[in-house]
Amino acid sequence: MNILIKYRFILIGLFLIILVINCENRDWNNPYDPECPVSVFTPLNIASAQITNTSIEITWDAIETNIDGFYIDRKRENNNWTKVSDLIDKETFFWLDTIFQPGTKYFYRVYSVAGNNISDFIVDSITTEVNLPKVSTLSVESTTSSTITCVCKIESNGGSEITKKGVCWNTSGNPTISYNNTLTSNSEQETYEIEISNLNPGTQYYIRAYVYNSKGQSYGNELSTITKSTLPAITTSEITNITRTSFDCGGNVINDGGAVVTSRGVCWNKTGNPTINDNKTTDGSDVGEFSSEIKNLEMGTLYYIRAYATNQNGTSYGDVVINSTIEASIPTLSNLDITTFLSCSARLESGISDDGGLEILETGFCWDTLGNPTIDDNLISLGSGLYNFSTDMEGLIEHTTYYVRAYAKNNLGVQYSNIGKFHAINNLASVSYNGTLYVYPIDNGDDNDWYEALNICSNLEAYGFDDWYLPDANELGTIISVEETIGGFYIDCYWSNSQGSESSDACRICNNEFSNSMNCSIPKTDCYRVRCVRRD
Repeated sequence: MNILIKYRFILIGLFLIILVINCENRDWNNPYDPECPVSVFTPLNIASAQITNTSIEITWDAIETNIDGFYIDRKRENNNWTKVSDLIDKETFFWLDTIFQPGTKYFYRVYSVAGNNISDFIVDSITTEVNLPKVSTLSVESTTSSTITCVCKIESNGGSEITKKGVCWNTSGNPTISYNNTLTSNSEQETYEIEISNLNPGTQYYIRAYVYNSKGQSYGNELSTITKSTLPAITTSEITNITRTSFDCGGNVINDGGAVVTSRGVCWNKTGNPTINDNKTTDGSDVGEFSSEIKNLEMGTLYYIRAYATNQNGTSYGDVVINSTIEASIPTLSNLDITTFLSCSARLESGISDDGGLEILETGFCWDTLGNPTIDDNLISLGSGLYNFSTDMEGLIEHTTYYVRAYAKNNLGVQYSNIGKFHAINNLASVSYNGTLYVYPIDNGDDNDWYEALNICSNLEAYGFDDWYLPDANELGTIISVEETIGGFYIDCYWSNSQGSESSDACRICNNEFSNSMNCSIPKTDCYRVRCVRRD
């Protein structure tokens, strides 16, 4: 028993001696030794930097190269760690990460491995930069003549919230948001659809998507399409120049509908809603205003009229306007002209300014000595179909006043001209006053102001003379003093061409039972009788 106890202590001693010897000979700095402290081969000085929009560089230092290499783990914000690298050579002290999201915080950790031994982690973090967003214009399609449907997709928000998205368009290419032609989308989906409206038909439009984030704005690819064509747009103009058998009308092709206008004009009928299958005119092509003369219509007839325009899609019409041609009527005559001669004769002239739309059956002159001649009185018929006609009246009774009217007949009746009058004489009456003063045989006016009296005499052509004038006060007084010899005077007041002391006044002489009185303070606007004179 004592011997066993003795040998047990000897064995323990020998074990301790061997243990001490082994510890003195062991390499404690060998990373492959399971007992090697991890601080011996843990990397140092990790740093991360975004060097481009698509790459982040991770760098570190190493104090021990007796290892297998390095590994890198990564986590995004509060997510779990994930190994993102293969084994990195022990002589390499950087690594590039090319798979990451912009505007995001990432954590990276580097550690060494030696056999089954793993070092401590060194950690760094970086928030990636925000990039411009990316968007694609997927499709554009014309759904009607005035609308286009666009489908777009946000490919990337660039690491920042999308604040605005939509489409822009123009007709020349490379559209931008600087034009007024933009629409925004309120959709929260990455793929969004927008309908552009109020477009012109048959027009090529260039369209692209756009998108905003905090970094700025980006455009998608450009696509183009042509809106569908449609019928032209046209208005009907007002009717003008209305006659018994014609009028003018037209229209305005405002829009060709996106296709060439091949024909335009106006159409009409007597029943309503006229079409090109009724009566029509053809007035060229293309857009813009045009005018048509519609002829050969029936007198006094109601017509329905509207403009039309035709393109490859069909024919469109403006609003219907309704109008009547002028009804037939009795003729209209021009003024009667009378030229008197000193031989108890006169030349009568007149004409037809409007035949009333009917054939002229008879023209001529009628006259009497009472003041209102008709065809039931004395008649000078000149036949049918004449539009300008004249005749001479001869062998008249001297010192007789004749009243004359021209007349014209059609199937609706008789029309007369104005009444003209003249005094048949062989010689002009005269008085001696500073030579010979010839006096018109009758009054030339019975209710005229002073200015009118001057014009009546200065414009008078009678008995072969055109040098008549309004007498001055002395001449008029001389004539009135022998008015019984001259003849034709009334017991009334007559204008002279003499003026009063005021520029607004003139002289008149009154022929009455008391005296032949002169007054030169008469306003020129008062009205009195007129008698014209002339001299050789």
